[in-house]
Amino acid sequence: MRYSPRKKAALAAAASSAFLLLPATAFAVSIVPECARGSELAQLPCMLETLGNIAQLILGVTGGLALLMFVYGGFLILSSGGSQDKVKKGKDILVSAVIGIFIILLAGYLIRYGLARLGVGDEYLETPAPAEEAEGEESETESGGEEEG
Repeated sequence: MRYSPRKKAALAAAASSAFLLLPATAFAVSIVPECARGSELAQLPCMLETLGNIAQLILGVTGGLALLMFVYGGFLILSSGGSQDKVKKGKDILVSAVIGIFIILLAGYLIRYGLARLGVGDEYLETPAPAEEAEGEESETESGGEEEG
């Protein structure tokens, strides 16, 4: 079955727009922390945590874009068909994408380090324990306390 160029373009647009919507549904972290959701005026640590959340969101989006550029550069190299211009362009895109990913990772580390040094967003930076392990630890401490008493 052959598709006309117009149908191919419509299919590509639909697929790419669906792809762009996926990260929005998968991103389950709220930008605004609990401390800023009340009717009271937010304090400085709460505002800094909000800025940190916004920065993490921006870093996530730019990291995704850098990864897409990495894939695009590899695709250009693979589909070059021996054309030195396409190979050079693909290599340049790959090098730029690697540098971009390095900068994004460094920026993310610096943001987390700065927030940790300020003592802001500790609950955001800590990795929560799985529910099964936390329940197991509670039951062990409770049973240990009963045996001692």
